[in-house]
Amino acid sequence: LLLTLRSGGPHASALQTLMARGDNSDATFWRVRDIVIRAGAVEQAREYALAGTKSALAALNGLPEGPERNALAELAVWIERRTL
Repeated sequence: LLLTLRSGGPHASALQTLMARGDNSDATFWRVRDIVIRAGAVEQAREYALAGTKSALAALNGLPEGPERNALAELAVWIERRTL
């Protein structure tokens, strides 16, 4: 939502209009989801997640090998690969 709103333009305007209505129906949810996807915000968020994962994995390189490090690495990769 924030990435779409920050982008400005027609997608941000449409989202602001829907949010101002205060309608929490399923139809509004799906409309908001569509706007966010068409605005490219989901792909942008994935790019941020990928960068964060790479940064996290690089930081883990400084830790000793072990189950804790492996668990953190697996968690970072899992978070990045989640889907909508």
